[in-house]
Amino acid sequence: MNQHEGTDLEGQLTRARMEVELCVERLRLDGDVPRATRLRHQLELAEALDRLSELLSGPANLPARLDELEAVLAERVALGRLVVVDEDCRPWLAQALVEQARCLGVRGRRAEAVAPAREGVALFRALAAEEPDEYRRLLAAALENLANQLSPHATRAEAVETVREALELRRVEARVRPGPASGNGLASALADLGILLGESGAFAGAVDVLREAVARYKALDAARQADGEAYWAALSVFAQALRQTGAGEGPEARECRALMATVHRRLAVESPAGLAAVNALLGSRGFTMDETGFHGRSAPPEDASPAPWDRIEELARRAREQSTRGDLAGALATRREAVTYCRGLRQDDPRAVLGLAATLHDLGLLLGTVGRPAEAVAPLTEAIGLHRRLLRSFPAPVRPLLAGSLDALGSRLASCGRHRDAFAATAEAVQLMRLAVDAPADAPRPGSLSGLHGGTDPAAQPRELARMLNNLSIRCADLECHEDARTASRESVARYRGAPPPVDELPGLAHALGNLALREARLEHTAPVPALVDEVLALLDGPLRTAPRAQLAGLADSLHWLAWYLKTRGHRRHGRAAARAAAALRRR
Repeated sequence: MNQHEGTDLEGQLTRARMEVELCVERLRLDGDVPRATRLRHQLELAEALDRLSELLSGPANLPARLDELEAVLAERVALGRLVVVDEDCRPWLAQALVEQARCLGVRGRRAEAVAPAREGVALFRALAAEEPDEYRRLLAAALENLANQLSPHATRAEAVETVREALELRRVEARVRPGPASGNGLASALADLGILLGESGAFAGAVDVLREAVARYKALDAARQADGEAYWAALSVFAQALRQTGAGEGPEARECRALMATVHRRLAVESPAGLAAVNALLGSRGFTMDETGFHGRSAPPEDASPAPWDRIEELARRAREQSTRGDLAGALATRREAVTYCRGLRQDDPRAVLGLAATLHDLGLLLGTVGRPAEAVAPLTEAIGLHRRLLRSFPAPVRPLLAGSLDALGSRLASCGRHRDAFAATAEAVQLMRLAVDAPADAPRPGSLSGLHGGTDPAAQPRELARMLNNLSIRCADLECHEDARTASRESVARYRGAPPPVDELPGLAHALGNLALREARLEHTAPVPALVDEVLALLDGPLRTAPRAQLAGLADSLHWLAWYLKTRGHRRHGRAAARAAAALRRR
């Protein structure tokens, strides 16, 4: 892209953003206008968002603008849910969901992408049942997108069946509307199915499907077209499948390799960037390619051996260092890399399952830290499901891990306003951690993953229980259950007193005492509040390590409210001291 094209694109993006802002402002000013008028303005906003997302998702812009694209697509989906009451708007919502899933998949967040992908398929399926010729192609594309989001997980069989359904739709489309577009769609669906079958080890079935895919691509000369990547993927897996079925040195395999070498040499002259993309694609599948031809797997598939655990811990260490430096975007990328790496391990090994659960847990925690609690729900929910799978076989070591993930989920759900769900998760976390602390049992751990997941050290579990009880108090208060909140706070304080925290970190006891003071004040039990506040202030005067900003902010808010409460109840000295402490915490 030359400088002039880049400048023109920036101008188009600026105009598209301004158009979106104008539409949003018009909706704000609508007030009590008739429903039809408001719907018209919403549809104008929908068109503006369409134009903006189309510009953001252009090939030259996608990597650099994924954050903005993700936000725009989320807004498109949210708006689609408002206007879908108009039957004519269902296709728009369906397409927005498919594009949102595709964007999440590109960002390596395929577990999150599955839900919008499924919803998009369901909407297009209903539309295709009413008008098959109109929506058959879009339903096929939505199914292919869903299969792409499913395939990295333990759902490969579902992905295969999903692509088979898309393939049948593509065959019908090619018969009804013959031409390059439908031919490319059919070849791509064949390639997707063949690749999935090959990756599943069903090489005999893959050969027949990929043979047809390659033949159709050759007829279209698709190596020169936009979806040439699918053509190369089909060729590489086709060559592998031929080898696996004993035909690796036959005429067909030699023809396949010769074809790849010819196109490879042509790309070297015509498109060095395209050649680099092809080499990266082949390398990701274990193949190499040069001017002499196509070569077999460069390395055997990785097995779950002791080495993966070192890799997982190295990624966790890097993410912690990035967070400490304030590089939260880098830490998020590293956490996602760890999740992707763990998904590639053999999931019949309990250590691999535990590693994946740990990396999902850590990703959920970090998403909450950077202010994206809604996005944290999916990885934490998946981590909880994995922990439940292991609980029956390894109850003692897994119980505190499951409790930790449930507690983290409760906090993120509360941030999203889902207070009843948050209470249920936190209450279960407390119940599990009570068992871990009060009725410990000796049992072998399912592999060594120390340092990847909080709560695995038995010595730290009493303090973890105290912390979860403090969170349970907050969950109860959110539901206006103030007596229960005070009971939980009292137990939290008692548990902390029985397991003193290290002196070099902000003590959880300070938070628990502050919360207990709030609970007593809310029930108009003023007498114990000054002494509780004094104890909090004494702890804050001790030697403290710098604590996370959110932790300090929460305690500062509690002290600020308690300062007002104490002053209004005649305890002015205590109130002033609490106000000074709150101000000092906010300056840290």
